[in-house]
Amino acid sequence: MLHDGFIHAKTVDLQRILGLNKYEAVGILECIWHFAAVNACDGGIGRHSNGLIAYWIGYLGDADKLISGLVEAGFLDVCDESRLQVHDWFDHAPKYIKDRYRQRKARKSQVVTPVSHDVTPVSQPVTPESQPVELSKVKASKDKHRDITIENRDLSVLVEKWNKAPQVAKCRTLSAGRKEVIWNYINTDPNWLSDALEAIDKFPLQCWKNRSYKPNFDWFLREGTIIQILEDQHDWGDNYTPPPKPRKELTEAQKKEKAISDDLYSRLKEYQRKGEGLSDAASALRDQIAQMENTTCNS
Repeated sequence: MLHDGFIHAKTVDLQRILGLNKYEAVGILECIWHFAAVNACDGGIGRHSNGLIAYWIGYLGDADKLISGLVEAGFLDVCDESRLQVHDWFDHAPKYIKDRYRQRKARKSQVVTPVSHDVTPVSQPVTPESQPVELSKVKASKDKHRDITIENRDLSVLVEKWNKAPQVAKCRTLSAGRKEVIWNYINTDPNWLSDALEAIDKFPLQCWKNRSYKPNFDWFLREGTIIQILEDQHDWGDNYTPPPKPRKELTEAQKKEKAISDDLYSRLKEYQRKGEGLSDAASALRDQIAQMENTTCNS
């Protein structure tokens, strides 16, 4: 999705604001666009909290500073409808995302045709609001949840259980968007509700211990989260060491270029640390970095 973002002036500006290397800035941008593609097909990622966005993309720094930097650099726009919108989202989004957005918009804009006495009634499309859930299809995967039903489309049992769970951000309301997500899950898998309740029983997860992170309800509703919890994929504690990632061996020329690049970035960060990030010397270093990276891209 990034296209020319690697050499774009806005990317360099993001590096300056957050004190990042080029590959770190580009990686963050790719993750932000992927987050929007998965969680906000209209580009409105601000419906999710800054903390969730940072956690989802794997950013370990201050979440508010990350979002502020993306806004300042021009990659995110502040708006009333969704709080934060990916800048020029539909100019960069792939075709399947645009198609998904159009389909959702078309479903929401469907209007029921009034029925007159002279016209044969038109069948109304089945929606989560119009189609009742058959209780016989709602089966619990564990005995302790077999008495859970969702008659009259009541989801309060899920919210109540979530709000009683330890170390979570409380869910204050079930917005229309959250309800749509939940009913999409339930209509696809009748066991989803009982799986969700079973997942909450595992809180707090091992990976949260001795940490200030408090997951919110939107994180829980993200596709794949519940099955990951049930499969114990989050049961790693403070002593967890991730396996090393395989690295492609660099050539001698690439190693030399990397050493020079690392030195330039290190010197630039030192200027920024001293509050001299806009000095002539720092600007000269940025020019050297840009020239070096342009040469690498064109080679």
